[in-house]
Amino acid sequence: GRPLTRWIIAHYRWTSLFTAEDQTRGPDARDTVTEEEAVLFEAPAPRQVRPVWHERIETGGYGVWRSITPEVAPASQGTTLLSVMTCLNGTGGCGQEFLQRRADGRWYGVRQEWLDQLPGGSVGRIRHGIRIDPQSLRGEAGYYADRDPNCCPSQRLVVDLQLRGDALVLRRQAVIAEP
Repeated sequence: GRPLTRWIIAHYRWTSLFTAEDQTRGPDARDTVTEEEAVLFEAPAPRQVRPVWHERIETGGYGVWRSITPEVAPASQGTTLLSVMTCLNGTGGCGQEFLQRRADGRWYGVRQEWLDQLPGGSVGRIRHGIRIDPQSLRGEAGYYADRDPNCCPSQRLVVDLQLRGDALVLRRQAVIAEP
């Protein structure tokens, strides 16, 4: 059979110093930008490595983003699932997107149809995103009632998903009260 592809995830972080755009600050004024880049490398054979995906975000004091975390998992039918979790600075939460690499080596977006399969009003109760494990396709999120403070949802939504074609679909969900 065909050997399994090895994946390498690398994070790069750098700080750039620029001359300030605001000329009134003087010729020695500087602006600083901190950026992070995540790169997924494919290593199909010994001593062969090539980049197949990357994303670059601005972090730091003025950046909207706090982090980016890619994860790779084998999926059904010989495909590979790439999860990309991006988190906002502050209390804005995180978002997660998925790509699927088919046997022909091409990447396709994965639709999160499961969100539309939840009971009405459920999506609005997920304030800070949901974390889906790409290995098990099980996810959890804080599930907020109207009077819950931002820190502390009164319930937790647990979902079990399935990859069907190019979509994540809902197998089952449960709402669990937080202690």
